[in-house]
Amino acid sequence: MTLMKLNNRPATIGIHDLFDSFFNDADRVFGRPSQRWLPAANVVETNDAYHLELSVPGRDKSKFVLKAEKDTLVVSYQNEQTNQSGQENEGVKVLRREFQNNSFQRSFHIGELVDASRIQARYEDGLLKIWLPKRAEANPSVHQISVN
Repeated sequence: MTLMKLNNRPATIGIHDLFDSFFNDADRVFGRPSQRWLPAANVVETNDAYHLELSVPGRDKSKFVLKAEKDTLVVSYQNEQTNQSGQENEGVKVLRREFQNNSFQRSFHIGELVDASRIQARYEDGLLKIWLPKRAEANPSVHQISVN
């Protein structure tokens, strides 16, 4: 049996993505955590809203900051890392840390279609769920068109 490494990178990759990938892989090889962690996101559209979910388990919901600026939604999380590998704190020495609770900032283009004054968010079961209601004029009415 031959095992192959799966490569989920897109077929077209920009030069910036290539360098980011190289340096992020180097960090993992040398045991340093990548500083550019971003949570995975799901975006779903319904008739009246967009629903955005970010996978961010184990976070303190009071440290999330959401801002709607112009046509962009910015979601960030601020956390100071404590007790990195090899550091000792109150008699406890972390020997290995494989998952992080890093700070992050992620932006989403929401355009003119979203009513920013009605955006709502909640954090449950490790998911940050954001409801982005569409503006009334963004909901086109459906008209039946007959073909003659």
